[in-house]
Amino acid sequence: MMHNNKTCTIFDIKRYAIHDGPGIRTTIFFKGCPLSCLWCHNPEGIEPKPKTIYDPKKCIGCFACVDSCPDKALKVQQNGIYPSDEDILALCNSCNSLICADVCPTKSRERVGKICSVDDILKEVQKDIAFYEESDGGVTFSGGEPLMQWEALIELLKGCKSVDIHTAVDTTGFSSWSILKKVAQFTDLFLFDLKMLDDKKHKIYTGVSNKSILENLKQLAILIKSQNSSVKQRIIIRMPLIPTINDDEANIEATGKFIADLEDLEDNRCNSRVKEVNLLPYHDFQRSKYLKFGIDYKPQNILAPTQEQIKTVQERLEAFDLTVSVG
Repeated sequence: MMHNNKTCTIFDIKRYAIHDGPGIRTTIFFKGCPLSCLWCHNPEGIEPKPKTIYDPKKCIGCFACVDSCPDKALKVQQNGIYPSDEDILALCNSCNSLICADVCPTKSRERVGKICSVDDILKEVQKDIAFYEESDGGVTFSGGEPLMQWEALIELLKGCKSVDIHTAVDTTGFSSWSILKKVAQFTDLFLFDLKMLDDKKHKIYTGVSNKSILENLKQLAILIKSQNSSVKQRIIIRMPLIPTINDDEANIEATGKFIADLEDLEDNRCNSRVKEVNLLPYHDFQRSKYLKFGIDYKPQNILAPTQEQIKTVQERLEAFDLTVSVG
């Protein structure tokens, strides 16, 4: 494998993952996302820049962070150790060293995100090649949104393919088609988010239009379906199921029809590679993350869907001749 100095910003590497594609996988979580979904399960992945979080309950008042801060931004306050004013807070948020987290003995200050080289990540994922081979697994690039760091993503995909590691990209699809097309050259599986079909609602609940997302999915389906039958590229649609937001009959019917119609975009129907749907029922396990990161958790009154509600949606989608799994 060739030496590569390109870097990217990630917030986690999860080994032995079993929910991010087939088999046993290593999932790389890229930091930074252009969407701000109301129900986001990885709020730490939205901001593109590494930062620190602070838990005053763990703080023992050793002042190691205060002494180490190169900008002298941290001051002892009544309820903990914080930047002294708004100007200093801005300086703190733009800090690149994050040394205050490194010196904290109790981890009351922690880094969220780190800059890694492509080489270092590839060395990490290669540790488990034996597990990938045994389970037909591989590596999944998730986020955040990995397409935001597409140049590093492509180098990582190339590196994986050079040693025959199966590659998956978990994406919102919010990108230019030119970038997505480049990434597709080295991707075996796309886990493609499809949140809702109504553009106005999509803007309200995710902060962006879905027009480019839907068009990208269409173009990706055409590209993959046009490949030689020996090429095993495919798409699995991932649909979060959020009660009161996207579980209404109109959206489910529109979603089922849209996915089913992807099969009719080209004439070579023998390559059926875009008919799988993975329903992801809403839960609030991530609520503790929001508390930890000091972020307001907005979907306070949303409840997890019942098994009956999940089954109803599953059956509606299956009526479009789709293969639907849950979880």
